[in-house]
Amino acid sequence: MSWLIANGAPKSGSTWIFQLLQSTGAYAPLPGELQDPDWVNPSVAEAKLDRAVELLGMSSERYATKQHWPTPLPLSTGTGLKGSALIRRARQLKRRLANKQKMRRYARLLPEPGVQVCNIIRDVRDVAVSLYHHEQRRAECDQDISTFLARHGRELVTNTIAYHRYWIGSPLRTRDNYFITSYEFLIDDVEAAADQLFDFAGLAADPEMRSRAIEKGSFESKKVKGPGEFFRKGQAMAFADEISASEAERLLTLAERGGLLGVKRAIADFNPILKPYLEMTDIGL
Repeated sequence: MSWLIANGAPKSGSTWIFQLLQSTGAYAPLPGELQDPDWVNPSVAEAKLDRAVELLGMSSERYATKQHWPTPLPLSTGTGLKGSALIRRARQLKRRLANKQKMRRYARLLPEPGVQVCNIIRDVRDVAVSLYHHEQRRAECDQDISTFLARHGRELVTNTIAYHRYWIGSPLRTRDNYFITSYEFLIDDVEAAADQLFDFAGLAADPEMRSRAIEKGSFESKKVKGPGEFFRKGQAMAFADEISASEAERLLTLAERGGLLGVKRAIADFNPILKPYLEMTDIGL
């Protein structure tokens, strides 16, 4: 089996790393029975995780999927959500609380032969703003950004830190089965960041494949027109155009109190190339 999981906390950039990988043309289509029906990109449904290990393990093909494992707790239900979005969030929370065992299942994938997990970290202030725009598009959030951050800022910062702590703190991770990059690294030097990603995935030997993937995965080729496309601005620390200085400072305070510094230092130790980018973002190093 060769199964690379392009993973990430919501709105941290996992779509970007998945697109870079997929653009190489090295990965086979995900078997339909494993697909999460709520996702457009190839993504294994949580209920099919064990089946995925079994089915993909019998194949000689390479597979890549986009995930958010462990799935973070949804933001508080009932505030700024309407109709079906509110019902969907309530169901998500119920499933999450009823199945705490899943929290341990994801890291247990790491020792599986052929499984690799690739994560990405992003300035928590940009994550917050991007998540706001995502909620507006997908969850029918009717709040302005200041109200959204006041009500949900603590939760989203806590969820993001918990996500990274879960993976970087796992005793099961090794340099062969786990990798983490940075959104800011990709923006600053997509070729170097992609090379490191492809080397981890065992794809670095084909220069033509590399060039094609970097071109297709660049911001210039992915930019779209329309409101709310915060992800596609192609900028690091673009939050300053969207929120006030006091709102940004509150997010930093929450991140500091939540232990983000220790998490970032552990990430820097694991992948030293990221150190300058971790130093320049949110609470630094």
